[in-house]
Amino acid sequence: MKIESNQELKKYIIRGLMELRSPDEIAGRMKKGVSDITVGTNAIYKWLYSEYGKPYCQYLCSRKVRKLSQSRLSKRPMIPNRVSLRERPEGENHIHGESDLFVSPTKLNVKTVGHLTVIPKFKLLTGTLLPNKSASVMVDSMRKIQKKIGVTTWTMDNGIENIRHEQFGLPTFFCSPGSPWQKPHIECSIGLIRRWFLPKGTDLSKVDEETFQSILFVMNDKHRKSLGYCSSYEKSIDGDIIKKIPKLSKKRAVAFR
Repeated sequence: MKIESNQELKKYIIRGLMELRSPDEIAGRMKKGVSDITVGTNAIYKWLYSEYGKPYCQYLCSRKVRKLSQSRLSKRPMIPNRVSLRERPEGENHIHGESDLFVSPTKLNVKTVGHLTVIPKFKLLTGTLLPNKSASVMVDSMRKIQKKIGVTTWTMDNGIENIRHEQFGLPTFFCSPGSPWQKPHIECSIGLIRRWFLPKGTDLSKVDEETFQSILFVMNDKHRKSLGYCSSYEKSIDGDIIKKIPKLSKKRAVAFR
């Protein structure tokens, strides 16, 4: 009601929202003395999600008109012997890898998922398509990947598929609940594959394994600016992470696209 009862404050907030500024930006600038009146970020969101501010939710990046429920985080089964990412060892002797799954749209009721891993140091992608995301299937997939690449630790999220992480054979460290940004390289890699080949909405059950591996081959063979315009394969061979470049063709990936 502090916002609704003060027309000057209300106009200032609405003007900021229409300039596509977030509530945090607006509240932060107020604290720097830009406005004589201050109000917190939570108060702005509370006003937006009320009947008074709902018309202006269209200017939020999410365009949501209500607060998203976080109940799912508390109801998830706990990962046994979970070790925080903060305890992950650092140093030249440690080659870290990040792992995650990406899925088909829920409405398709498809169990097939994509399992992707990345070694941030070399931007090297490996992975496979899985029939489902059960814990036992995940263990088998992780073990097969570890036979192909030289990695010493894994970073993962708190998905139920990782509940048997102690069977992976390598130390596994976990992000904080609801914090996927703590494993940015795998999130970015999944985003690149979505952008180039498998956009959101793709039915993964209609993608065969050979095509998926061809897609990874294309991504690993790209000349990246972050790698000095070398490919992930070239850097990985120099770093003794893989012994040789797999014999695959780009044709299936190009045709699929």
